[in-house]
Amino acid sequence: MLKVSVVRVRLLFLCIILITLLINSCEKQEVNPIFDDTNTYRYYYETHLNEKQKEIYRIVLAGVLRLKTDFEVPFSSIEEYSSIFNYIRQDNPILFYVSNFTLKTYSNKKKCVFVPKYLHDKAYIIRRMQDIEEYLFQFEIAKNMSDLDKELYVYKFFTDSYVYDKRFRDSSYNILGPVMYKTAVCDGIAKSIKLVFDHIGLKCIYVTGKMINPPPEANTDGHAWNIVFIDDKAYHLDVTWDLPEQGKKAEYYTNLNLTDSEVKRTRIIESKTPPCTVTGLDYFTINGLVVNNLNEFSLFIYRRLVNRERRIVVRFLNMSFSKPFYDSMVDISRQQYLEVYNSVAAINTVYDEALMIFELIFETQGTDYSTKNIQVVSSINEYRNYVDQCLRKKQNSIVVRFRNMQYSDRLYKQIQDIAMDKYIEINKKGVSLNIQYFKDEMIFELELRQSR
Repeated sequence: MLKVSVVRVRLLFLCIILITLLINSCEKQEVNPIFDDTNTYRYYYETHLNEKQKEIYRIVLAGVLRLKTDFEVPFSSIEEYSSIFNYIRQDNPILFYVSNFTLKTYSNKKKCVFVPKYLHDKAYIIRRMQDIEEYLFQFEIAKNMSDLDKELYVYKFFTDSYVYDKRFRDSSYNILGPVMYKTAVCDGIAKSIKLVFDHIGLKCIYVTGKMINPPPEANTDGHAWNIVFIDDKAYHLDVTWDLPEQGKKAEYYTNLNLTDSEVKRTRIIESKTPPCTVTGLDYFTINGLVVNNLNEFSLFIYRRLVNRERRIVVRFLNMSFSKPFYDSMVDISRQQYLEVYNSVAAINTVYDEALMIFELIFETQGTDYSTKNIQVVSSINEYRNYVDQCLRKKQNSIVVRFRNMQYSDRLYKQIQDIAMDKYIEINKKGVSLNIQYFKDEMIFELELRQSR
């Protein structure tokens, strides 16, 4: 078994060697079998080039894979080479060791000399390649999964294993950040996602653009993420925005399998990308955490509170954020908590306005009435009868909740007068009354004591 494992671990490195050897043998042929145009996603950006540009792409990639210090390439402008080189790096995250190039032009303008700028010496690159092979071996189990299961397996691995690098180290801008140090910025995360997805056979594209910062900044910063193909349908995914804080794990994924319209609310897409219009595979839909309106939300929140959930996540589909909507949502949540627990809730919310995703955390506020005998009444007459029953049983602490009624000073006076009158009627003595109440929830806690 050890021998087999070692052989499998070396597969990636051997493949790179084979690629370079085959490229070398095929450079003079019209069709390069290693860069078959039917593989339109592993080498996605190459497919946007014309035939001459594709030839340059393949020659340059072969040269940097073989760590050549310089090599001849077809004549073209520095601008064209810069564009092609950018495509090469976006298609091939394994090229962590090359950052730029210079181009020398012969006087006859028939050929140029391409000089890569390597970030490390050959020995270091080879050692890191071996680390990358071992890193990729842990994803072998995902190769036989469905497309969606592959994606979820890798997504969970990344969000469980990595944190955002707030120190912005050089390695965090390429695959070495996650591979070696378990931390990276968006660039390194997106490149590593493509590296892994390429390895396990899931079509994936590296995407660049800008994130739109909310007010008061309201400016933009460079950003990178991915597009993945699940059963040949394209979706955006942005693992970076789902990375948890240090020492925590992601509870849910807000940036998994988004559409173009959803992404464009907070990002500007600069890469050439295929349309992403299909819905239904975001985290919330596949886990049944979506509602279409506030009526559905009311039932949704009630069922989860009945199941003793105090932290609830939900996404609203086909709705837009507004202050009245938010107030209604919180009010419904508070009322349903009251219905289930007979207690007043303090509700903390965390939400994404653009995607209409809300996390609600419930805590009992003040007295926990769930352990007390609280009576629900729907009218003043019901309240009067209940107070009468309690006082005749010598129960002087009374908690009632008025259902389908609204607070008013007149109602408060009625509650007060009825309790005091009933006490005097039954006990034939004076009474002092203390009332604590929650207007929004219409809960009233009465303490009646014989006056001195």
